[in-house]
Amino acid sequence: MSRASKSRDQDVMATLEEIGGEILPNTGFFSNGHDAPSGLRLQNGIARTNCIDCLDRTNAAQFVIGKRALGHQLHDLGIIDGTTVEYDTDAVNLFTNMWHDHGDTIAIQYGGSHLVNTMATYRKINQWTSHSRDMVESFKRYYNNSFLDAQRQEAYNL
Repeated sequence: MSRASKSRDQDVMATLEEIGGEILPNTGFFSNGHDAPSGLRLQNGIARTNCIDCLDRTNAAQFVIGKRALGHQLHDLGIIDGTTVEYDTDAVNLFTNMWHDHGDTIAIQYGGSHLVNTMATYRKINQWTSHSRDMVESFKRYYNNSFLDAQRQEAYNL
């Protein structure tokens, strides 16, 4: 995913969308539907994602799986016709902002800085102004990893 996100030819989000589409039929998702209990669906598994060296990529993968689940849930509730919610809609923009805040919180707790790469980065729609923010966050991560990580790891080990 790291290499693909830097390439102009590869669409990371489309690849993640395909993977997310394969995961949901296996794990299921919770829904009460229109007329419970006949519309009741239970989730029967979990999707575990983990990029060994990047919280940002882990967050992006989880976002796409969550976005796919949101589409299925909205469909089951009769709000949308299909099971896919498109990017740049009000619902997905709200979901993206919520997920970004969630990812930032985890990144600050674990890595000492905000997310460096956001959904806009992986969708390749980020503005040139975000590059300076990305550099500052990268420097914060480098500093925290180089000088403060030992104390943080000791706290986790308690």
